[in-house]
Amino acid sequence: MWVGRTDGTVEFFNREWRSYTGHSQLREALTWKEAVHPDDRPYLEKVRNEAVAKGEPYSAQVRLRRDVDGVYRWHLGRVSPVRLKGEIIAWIGVATDIHEQHEVNSMKRKSGRNS
Repeated sequence: MWVGRTDGTVEFFNREWRSYTGHSQLREALTWKEAVHPDDRPYLEKVRNEAVAKGEPYSAQVRLRRDVDGVYRWHLGRVSPVRLKGEIIAWIGVATDIHEQHEVNSMKRKSGRNS
């Protein structure tokens, strides 16, 4: 879970995010990009920018780097604006590990099975 400023920088990552990604507890102005697979960054930036321009929640499937072994695993990120008197003052997001589900669905697509 994290809370981001309207400019895209992050002001808070919870303990689980920091533990998973290895983000330091002491660093300022953290960004989500450091944890996202480089190949997924352009896609996530596009989705994020479109949602920010519209002021709407968004979700995206991206790979996040697990600090303990450096392995990237698929996550579903869901992000929503936080409003005060109608104005967006922050964005709050959560990431759910969906790696096994993503891999099973990928194998089904490759084999041509839908169920």
